[in-house]
Amino acid sequence: MSNCPSCQHPAAESDNFCSACGRPLTKGVAASDFEIGKIAALDTIKKDILVWIGAPAAIIGALFTILAYFGITDLIKTRVSDEVNQELRSVQKDITDTEKVIFTNQGKSERDQEQISLILKGTNAKLATLEEQNTLLQKAIGETIGQKDALVDAFHQLNDAFHQLNIEAFIDKLHYDFYHVRQFSGKVIISFNETLDRLPSAHYEENLVVAGGDETKRRKLGELHNEGARVLINSMQVQDHLILFPQWEEHLLQQPISEFEDLNTFTLSLSVRQTDRDELDKLVAKIGDLQVMLLVNWMPLWSITMNNDDIWHLDQQHEGIYQVKFQKKITLGGKPIVTKYEELFQETKYREMK
Repeated sequence: MSNCPSCQHPAAESDNFCSACGRPLTKGVAASDFEIGKIAALDTIKKDILVWIGAPAAIIGALFTILAYFGITDLIKTRVSDEVNQELRSVQKDITDTEKVIFTNQGKSERDQEQISLILKGTNAKLATLEEQNTLLQKAIGETIGQKDALVDAFHQLNDAFHQLNIEAFIDKLHYDFYHVRQFSGKVIISFNETLDRLPSAHYEENLVVAGGDETKRRKLGELHNEGARVLINSMQVQDHLILFPQWEEHLLQQPISEFEDLNTFTLSLSVRQTDRDELDKLVAKIGDLQVMLLVNWMPLWSITMNNDDIWHLDQQHEGIYQVKFQKKITLGGKPIVTKYEELFQETKYREMK
């Protein structure tokens, strides 16, 4: 490999002319007509190319010279600077907004974390309480199971004693006694409109007849009286206790409570001798009201109030007796007598417990 002596372009050993400038590589070698024509053609092409390129380059150079005169460089710099600043402001705004979002989310996260911490503390406290309660509950369950076993044993023992003592018969007897008449009496309270100014000279007796049924089939259920003659004391009120006549004791005692189911009439008699009828009339004229109460098994099953509107007179001349009778119909409010009896028993027991 050698270089062209004219332009120093590399050339092969076998080349006689430079491929760049067309000059002979070895002195003494004459150029042929072909190669001289080739060189001329290459030179023409080179000049044409330079002319073609040179004209636009001159125009571009002039254009840049003009733009430089009018400060195009500064214009470009300003334009580019504005674009860059605008882009920087946009980026800065995005950064600021992002920071706000981040700080807001961070604040929310911290508050949520605090709430979560409080919830966890409360939950842990509740869990601790629940564990304590569960421990107490398990203990109570164990105690209850123990008490249940003790109650079962006591029940079996009581059941055995129940059969040994024949309690069933005793309970049956209590049930029988409860729903049968074991005691029947009356109570009369006479209230006066004014205080008696003197003792009456007449003695009077009280007699209470209770009857049931209708007008076509009336039956006397019992007759009660006071024990001996009563003398009124100087007072506004007198109370007497009435008991059954002996023949009615045999008739009513040990009878079912339902025996009084159709009881509907009270008749209270005040009796004196004929010679004392004026005294009785004066006494009756001062009566404000009479309260009559019937007690079955010591419970007041009936209670009514009578006054002078319920009076009717009856003379029994052949016996020398003068009577003033008070008579009144009664009702239990549509309830069966046994139901009334049971309700009254419950009320009485409730008052005793209080």
